[in-house]
Amino acid sequence: MSLVLPLVVIVLGGIAGALSARHMRGHGVPDGTSTASGSPAVARYRRWIAVGVVAGSVTVVLGVLLLTGPGMGLVLAPAVFAVVVLTTSALAVATVRPRQGARRRAPLDTGTLRSTAGPVHLAVALTTVAVTAGVLVVGILTGSPDDLGRPGQAVTVFCAADDGLHVISSTPWPGIRYSVPLLTVLAICTLIVLGALILATKRPVLPDPEADAAFRGLAGRTVTCTLTFTAAVTGAPIALGMLSAYPDCAGTPFFLWAVAAAGVLLVCSAVFAVGQIGAALTGRILAAR
Repeated sequence: MSLVLPLVVIVLGGIAGALSARHMRGHGVPDGTSTASGSPAVARYRRWIAVGVVAGSVTVVLGVLLLTGPGMGLVLAPAVFAVVVLTTSALAVATVRPRQGARRRAPLDTGTLRSTAGPVHLAVALTTVAVTAGVLVVGILTGSPDDLGRPGQAVTVFCAADDGLHVISSTPWPGIRYSVPLLTVLAICTLIVLGALILATKRPVLPDPEADAAFRGLAGRTVTCTLTFTAAVTGAPIALGMLSAYPDCAGTPFFLWAVAAAGVLLVCSAVFAVGQIGAALTGRILAAR
């Protein structure tokens, strides 16, 4: 397929991202109190996340150089990086406990996974994961073997010409070889996020209710938006690649328009996630209530 539709997707995604960023600059994210944002639990969690980012980066680089090579390694890089960061986040949540003997004031309301993650953040994360999974499944269902016989590496279509029908194959295509590992790692990321949210929601309450709410809000928003960003930056390039690889002579089937719409949505989700993670880690967090 020509580059027109992918360029349209990029432009629309960029416009949506710019509008989202402008909205965030204008409205921001509600602040936690200065005491809560500067609590030892919050500071410790941020240090854990910094360690996770470094460990994830090292893991990705070593994996690409020593194990998978640049092809599969670069495709899996965002998801593998997220697995390390999310695991580190879950460990951070599990190790933050109130001091022995500290007097605690239990909150009157009971925390839920939805309140810890934030209703909007959770909805965006689940939608982004579902859209990315849908794009990958479409790649599996429409893929075909390439000229070397590798399954799912190409898309094959029939094109009409003056001398009859011609069989056209185009590569690369996100078939079973790439999509199945990505779906597997994406499922692992989702399970880790679920575990981290359960830990953040059910763990013992900190002595200061405001610090406790700030910590739960920071942990919940960080892991949820990390999942959103991971799914988005995994699915968006694949969607754009499918639009570029599909042969022009076969027209534009419905599934390709759906993939284009998914690409726009995933670009918007990535912009949203980056803004929210940055806001949370810099102290502009919405406390979980």
